Amino acid sequence: MEISFAEMAVIKSFSHTEKQAFYQTICGVIRMDGRVDKTETTLLSEIKRILNITDDIIIKSRLLSLDEIINILKAMSDVKKIVLLKYMAKMALVDGQITREEDYGVLHIAKLIDAPEGYY
Repeated sequence: MEISFAEMAVIKSFSHTEKQAFYQTICGVIRMDGRVDKTETTLLSEIKRILNITDDIIIKSRLLSLDEIINILKAMSDVKKIVLLKYMAKMALVDGQITREEDYGVLHIAKLIDAPEGYY
């Protein structure tokens, strides 16, 4: 996966807590269509590598409530939200189709976290 210098700078600025919420959100996108495809698990591994999401971050991410995840994502800068939206869209698309549930779910999350309009 090709990543620009600017995007990498944003990715490196994610806190551990933001990575936890990011990871849980991406996992939520995987489950939106009711199926887990091999292409999705492969992309998840790539996202974990790019964001340096460790086993410790994954374990701690499982302890976050939905409200906590939303609040963490809401508090992120717009540029971090845009990076999250990019990876959410990649995950929704990776299996070759976007279901109605994925389309609605990604849009709903974007609105919940006050993502900048024009990016969803």
